Amino acid sequence: MASAATDARRRFFRRQVLPWLFILPLLVHFVVVIVPSLQALYYALTDWSGIGQAEFVGFANFRNIMQDQTCRSALVNNLQWMLFFLTAPFAMALIAAQILAPVQRGSMFIRTAFFIPYVLPSVINAHIWMNLLSPRMGVGAQLDKAGLPGLDIAFLGRPDTALLTTPSSTTSISGAS
Repeated sequence: MASAATDARRRFFRRQVLPWLFILPLLVHFVVVIVPSLQALYYALTDWSGIGQAEFVGFANFRNIMQDQTCRSALVNNLQWMLFFLTAPFAMALIAAQILAPVQRGSMFIRTAFFIPYVLPSVINAHIWMNLLSPRMGVGAQLDKAGLPGLDIAFLGRPDTALLTTPSSTTSISGAS
Protein backbone atom coordinates (compact mmCIF):
# COMPACT_ATOMS: atom_id res chain seq x y z
CA MET A 1 0.00 0.00 0.00
CA ALA A 2 1.33 3.43 -0.90
CA SER A 3 2.22 5.81 1.85
CA ALA A 4 0.63 9.21 2.37
CA ALA A 5 3.80 10.95 1.15
CA THR A 6 3.74 8.99 -2.13
CA ASP A 7 0.06 9.85 -2.63
CA ALA A 8 0.81 13.51 -1.99
CA ARG A 9 3.64 13.45 -4.56
CA ARG A 10 1.39 11.82 -7.14
CA ARG A 11 -1.37 14.35 -6.49
CA PHE A 12 1.13 17.21 -6.78
CA PHE A 13 2.48 15.79 -10.05
CA ARG A 14 -1.01 15.31 -11.51
CA ARG A 15 -2.31 18.72 -10.46
CA GLN A 16 0.75 20.94 -10.76
CA VAL A 17 3.31 19.40 -13.16
CA LEU A 18 1.28 17.37 -15.67
CA PRO A 19 -0.80 20.32 -16.97
CA TRP A 20 2.41 22.23 -17.73
CA LEU A 21 3.77 19.23 -19.63
CA PHE A 22 0.68 19.33 -21.85
CA ILE A 23 1.12 23.07 -22.41
CA LEU A 24 4.87 22.77 -23.11
CA PRO A 25 4.54 22.12 -26.90
CA LEU A 26 2.38 25.24 -27.23
CA LEU A 27 4.94 27.27 -25.28
CA VAL A 28 7.78 25.97 -27.46
CA HIS A 29 5.74 26.83 -30.58
CA PHE A 30 5.15 30.30 -29.19
CA VAL A 31 8.85 30.90 -28.55
CA VAL A 32 10.11 29.36 -31.79
CA VAL A 33 7.44 30.57 -34.26
CA ILE A 34 5.21 33.31 -32.89
CA VAL A 35 7.84 35.55 -31.27
CA PRO A 36 10.11 35.68 -34.37
CA SER A 37 7.05 36.28 -36.58
CA LEU A 38 6.01 39.24 -34.45
CA GLN A 39 9.58 40.56 -34.52
CA ALA A 40 9.63 40.28 -38.32
CA LEU A 41 6.35 42.19 -38.53
CA TYR A 42 7.78 44.91 -36.28
CA TYR A 43 10.95 45.23 -38.35
CA ALA A 44 8.89 45.32 -41.55
CA LEU A 45 7.28 48.47 -40.18
CA THR A 46 10.63 50.15 -39.47
CA ASP A 47 13.53 51.66 -41.36
CA TRP A 48 16.42 49.68 -39.96
CA SER A 49 19.74 48.70 -41.49
CA GLY A 50 20.43 45.99 -38.93
CA ILE A 51 22.73 48.24 -36.92
CA GLY A 52 21.66 50.93 -34.54
CA GLN A 53 18.18 52.06 -33.61
CA ALA A 54 15.16 51.13 -35.72
CA GLU A 55 13.00 54.06 -36.86
CA PHE A 56 9.28 53.33 -37.07
CA VAL A 57 7.91 54.23 -40.54
CA GLY A 58 4.59 52.37 -40.48
CA PHE A 59 3.37 51.01 -43.80
CA ALA A 60 5.78 53.12 -45.89
CA ASN A 61 7.89 50.05 -46.71
CA PHE A 62 4.82 48.22 -48.02
CA ARG A 63 3.70 51.28 -50.01
CA ASN A 64 7.14 51.48 -51.64
CA ILE A 65 7.08 47.81 -52.55
CA MET A 66 3.55 47.98 -53.97
CA GLN A 67 4.50 50.89 -56.24
CA ASP A 68 6.80 48.54 -58.13
CA GLN A 69 4.86 46.94 -61.01
CA THR A 70 7.06 43.82 -60.99
CA CYS A 71 6.37 43.24 -57.31
CA ARG A 72 2.61 43.69 -57.78
CA SER A 73 2.63 41.30 -60.71
CA ALA A 74 4.62 38.71 -58.72
CA LEU A 75 2.22 39.05 -55.78
CA VAL A 76 -0.84 38.55 -58.00
CA ASN A 77 0.78 35.54 -59.71
CA ASN A 78 1.65 33.97 -56.35
CA LEU A 79 -1.86 34.51 -55.02
CA GLN A 80 -3.37 32.93 -58.14
CA TRP A 81 -1.06 29.90 -57.91
CA MET A 82 -1.74 29.55 -54.19
CA LEU A 83 -5.49 29.75 -54.72
CA PHE A 84 -5.38 27.16 -57.51
CA PHE A 85 -3.07 24.71 -55.75
CA LEU A 86 -4.97 24.94 -52.47
CA THR A 87 -8.38 24.37 -53.99
CA ALA A 88 -7.99 22.18 -57.09
CA PRO A 89 -6.15 19.20 -55.51
CA PHE A 90 -8.42 19.33 -52.47
CA ALA A 91 -11.55 19.37 -54.62
CA MET A 92 -10.24 16.57 -56.86
CA ALA A 93 -9.40 14.45 -53.79
CA LEU A 94 -12.88 14.97 -52.37
CA ILE A 95 -14.51 14.06 -55.68
CA ALA A 96 -12.33 10.94 -56.04
CA ALA A 97 -13.11 9.90 -52.46
CA GLN A 98 -16.82 10.38 -53.05
CA ILE A 99 -16.73 8.33 -56.25
CA LEU A 100 -14.58 5.54 -54.77
CA ALA A 101 -16.29 5.29 -51.35
CA PRO A 102 -18.99 2.81 -52.44
CA VAL A 103 -16.53 0.62 -54.37
CA GLN A 104 -16.07 -2.69 -52.54
CA ARG A 105 -14.49 -5.02 -55.07
CA GLY A 106 -10.91 -4.10 -56.01
CA SER A 107 -10.83 -1.12 -53.68
CA MET A 108 -7.26 -1.89 -52.54
CA PHE A 109 -6.09 -1.99 -56.16
CA ILE A 110 -7.79 1.35 -56.89
CA ARG A 111 -6.26 2.95 -53.78
CA THR A 112 -2.85 1.66 -54.78
CA ALA A 113 -3.28 2.95 -58.32
CA PHE A 114 -4.12 6.41 -56.96
CA PHE A 115 -1.30 6.39 -54.38
CA ILE A 116 1.60 5.20 -56.58
CA PRO A 117 1.86 8.43 -58.62
CA TYR A 118 2.49 10.35 -55.41
CA VAL A 119 5.16 7.97 -54.12
CA LEU A 120 6.94 6.94 -57.31
CA PRO A 121 8.66 10.27 -58.13
CA SER A 122 10.24 10.43 -54.66
CA VAL A 123 11.48 6.85 -54.95
CA ILE A 124 12.93 7.48 -58.40
CA ASN A 125 14.55 10.71 -57.24
CA ALA A 126 16.11 8.94 -54.26
CA HIS A 127 17.54 6.17 -56.46
CA ILE A 128 18.95 8.64 -58.98
CA TRP A 129 20.76 10.59 -56.24
CA MET A 130 21.89 7.37 -54.57
CA ASN A 131 23.46 6.25 -57.85
CA LEU A 132 24.96 9.67 -58.60
CA LEU A 133 26.61 9.77 -55.17
CA SER A 134 27.66 6.13 -55.08
CA PRO A 135 31.36 5.66 -54.23
CA ARG A 136 31.61 2.78 -56.74
CA MET A 137 29.77 4.04 -59.82
CA GLY A 138 28.70 7.63 -59.11
CA VAL A 139 30.05 10.95 -60.31
CA GLY A 140 32.89 10.93 -57.76
CA ALA A 141 34.04 7.48 -58.85
CA GLN A 142 34.00 8.51 -62.51
CA LEU A 143 35.98 11.67 -61.75
CA ASP A 144 38.45 9.56 -59.77
CA LYS A 145 38.89 7.28 -62.79
CA ALA A 146 39.38 10.37 -64.99
CA GLY A 147 42.24 11.58 -62.81
CA LEU A 148 40.64 13.69 -60.03
CA PRO A 149 41.37 11.57 -56.93
CA GLY A 150 39.62 11.90 -53.60
CA LEU A 151 36.02 12.17 -54.74
CA ASP A 152 35.19 8.46 -54.64
CA ILE A 153 33.87 8.64 -51.09
CA ALA A 154 30.52 7.53 -49.67
CA PHE A 155 28.93 10.99 -49.52
CA LEU A 156 25.70 9.63 -48.02
CA GLY A 157 27.56 7.41 -45.56
CA ARG A 158 29.59 10.13 -43.83
CA PRO A 159 28.10 12.47 -41.21
CA ASP A 160 30.07 15.47 -42.49
CA THR A 161 28.84 15.18 -46.10
CA ALA A 162 25.45 13.42 -45.90
CA LEU A 163 23.36 16.50 -45.15
CA LEU A 164 25.08 18.58 -47.81
CA THR A 165 24.54 15.97 -50.53
CA THR A 166 20.89 15.22 -49.80
CA PRO A 167 18.89 16.79 -52.67
CA SER A 168 16.14 18.07 -50.37
CA SER A 169 14.94 17.67 -46.84
CA THR A 170 11.82 15.83 -48.05
CA THR A 171 13.66 13.11 -49.94
CA SER A 172 14.53 10.13 -47.82
CA ILE A 173 17.23 7.81 -49.02
CA SER A 174 17.12 4.65 -46.98
CA GLY A 175 19.59 1.84 -47.31
CA ALA A 176 22.21 3.97 -49.06
CA SER A 177 25.76 2.84 -48.49
